[in-house]
Amino acid sequence: EEKTPTRRVSVSGKLSQEVQESFASKEFDLEGVAKVSELSSLGVGFACRKGLKPEAPNQDDFFIFRAEAPPYGPIGVYGVFDGHGPSGHRVSSFAQAEIPKILRELGGLQEDPQGTLTTAFEETHKSILQAAAQEENFDCQLSGATGTVALILPPLPPPPAEVSGEGEEAAEAGGKAGTPPGDPNDSKRRRLVVAHVGDSRCVLGKRKPLKPGEKEKERPDALLAVDLTEDHKPLRKDEKARIEAAGGEVKQLEGDIPHRVFMKDKLFPGLAMTRALGDKVGAQVGVIATPETKEIELGDDAFVILMCSDGVWEFIESQEAIDMIWKAVKKKAAKKEEIQGAVEALAYEAWRRWLKEEEDVVDDITVIAILL
Repeated sequence: EEKTPTRRVSVSGKLSQEVQESFASKEFDLEGVAKVSELSSLGVGFACRKGLKPEAPNQDDFFIFRAEAPPYGPIGVYGVFDGHGPSGHRVSSFAQAEIPKILRELGGLQEDPQGTLTTAFEETHKSILQAAAQEENFDCQLSGATGTVALILPPLPPPPAEVSGEGEEAAEAGGKAGTPPGDPNDSKRRRLVVAHVGDSRCVLGKRKPLKPGEKEKERPDALLAVDLTEDHKPLRKDEKARIEAAGGEVKQLEGDIPHRVFMKDKLFPGLAMTRALGDKVGAQVGVIATPETKEIELGDDAFVILMCSDGVWEFIESQEAIDMIWKAVKKKAAKKEEIQGAVEALAYEAWRRWLKEEEDVVDDITVIAILL
């Protein structure tokens, strides 16, 4: 049997300094493969497209780091960032470079991934504020970025069994002293850990479960979308409470659609989210850079991870997006290389929906899809 070669691949967006044409692709650095088609053959697709905002650069950014981890399959870290405000593109670019760097420096991802990710977000936030204070044309008073990072990790090794007979008995009974009984493949399942601030949602697409008595061939020909992040919006009860406790207020301005975060009796910062990287003024009224985190096991029913900026989620629901990925990939007999076409199709559909709904405004659009 031919072994899959060990390969490390990375992709990272380049800072958008100049205004691009609408729907133009963001420039990026690619390492470990010569072209995007080689990455898609590994089951990873991405798109980062400039919106219809003539005077602004693409403020979205992203990174992809993927490696093989035999015998468990590919592992990696993936990030999506959506900047806002005058220096939003600088914040998102800084974050997509800084978070992976801090994760490498910290270590501890295998043992405490949620804690390590939290530290990386908070340290990145501090570094952004420091950089903005020292550099020209980098103002974080009213600029910031969302951030969503997904880690695919190997399983934790089982705890060692005790040497004593008491420990052996506990191990056989499924106690803490040894490996729990059950499916021997359980210990080989990779883990997915997600951390986020803002509204760049991460969704898991998994095969729909069998009904009692059904056989595998009768499994529904569809995926079920499971949101792994909950958007940090001002109307979310717990988020609103924190903003108000910090002296801020949440309100909807006349003629505006979203509710926003403001300083009391002021018309700024006007953030449509309650957690972000940067946003120095927002931080004075409860906007925080501490991410929410979640960890799950990736079972055999897990098919795809989808991460997008709100340029996708504004007019497309999670289930519809997962359906589009499933249909595009399955149509080609589930060939991994079709993932890039599926991602591009989702990005274009998001663009089309914006034009239909808003006519002359389209947000920047970023999509990353990872086949499992």
